[in-house]
Amino acid sequence: MAAVESVDLIFKMAFKTLKLKELYCRTIADNTPVVSFPDALPQNRRGIHEAFVTLNGQNFDVVEHVMTTENYFSSVEERLAEKIMPLFLRNFRASLGKLEFHHIGVATKSIASEMAALRVLGYRSETEEFE
Repeated sequence: MAAVESVDLIFKMAFKTLKLKELYCRTIADNTPVVSFPDALPQNRRGIHEAFVTLNGQNFDVVEHVMTTENYFSSVEERLAEKIMPLFLRNFRASLGKLEFHHIGVATKSIASEMAALRVLGYRSETEEFE
């Protein structure tokens, strides 16, 4: 499972199931790639706590991010969903193997309505005849 999917599951559990008002995380400030992820959501920075964590005798500052229920449902949930779908499709296709379709026959009332499902499996129209 990708980080984006994991974070979205955490938020869904916190806000939909547990009905929490906010969720916070603290990350060692020097861990720039991990600090940048919540910044990009956007997840609000609550502050920096100096010398908050000691590891192997060395003190580290931590960055505290907070996600509120309101922020998640108003903007972040949709942004995460947009990032998750391509990951899902990539993993789904990898699980099925690389499928190649040629001259597929489909019994349907509307080929246009079925195209989304066929694209998930890797089908691309070769002609414009039925579009």
